[in-house]
Amino acid sequence: MGFFGKTKPESNKAKPINQTKAPTKDLDPMQPRAVHYAWQSISAAIFMWLVLLIIDWVAQSQILWAVAAASIGASTFSVFVLPRSHQSNPFRIVGAYVVAVILGEGMRYVTYYFYTAVSYSAPMIPYTHIFEIGAAISFFITLLALVALNVEHPPAAGLSLMLVLDIRDWILVGVVLVAIIILAVIKLIFYAALRDLY
Repeated sequence: MGFFGKTKPESNKAKPINQTKAPTKDLDPMQPRAVHYAWQSISAAIFMWLVLLIIDWVAQSQILWAVAAASIGASTFSVFVLPRSHQSNPFRIVGAYVVAVILGEGMRYVTYYFYTAVSYSAPMIPYTHIFEIGAAISFFITLLALVALNVEHPPAAGLSLMLVLDIRDWILVGVVLVAIIILAVIKLIFYAALRDLY
């Protein structure tokens, strides 16, 4: 054989043939993806619809309604759209909301007593400034606690804000916690069937 008679060019021709077959195999797992988009999105919408009906019946102010709905909606998004993500772990979801409730309620008492003390010494200070500062501090402490306890779930931090800014009764807080527990149970039951949607 001469210099141009080597068989290497033939082996190079065989490789593109195998490469053209690879994309056809990758298309098969994508076929049921539309099914996951449909049933996971519909399930999330139905869950939020039921939760919103209960919140609307229980909440006594628009702030409570909005914050509770936003927190649960963000958690529902994590479970049904990114079920394999770190923040959608059921134990982290429940743990984060429990931590947020404890710290938010504790900060509310501190803020209230501070407001009572200031109202006697400086009655010209608007009460909203004090409660806004208390809510921001509650948010800050909650974030640190979530990271330190390894229960990172960002939507739960909004609940600590709600507890400081405007809390009329504990019924809504109970509804939020029950809804989050149900959401975590749904994640545990249907974990094998859930897929990340992006």
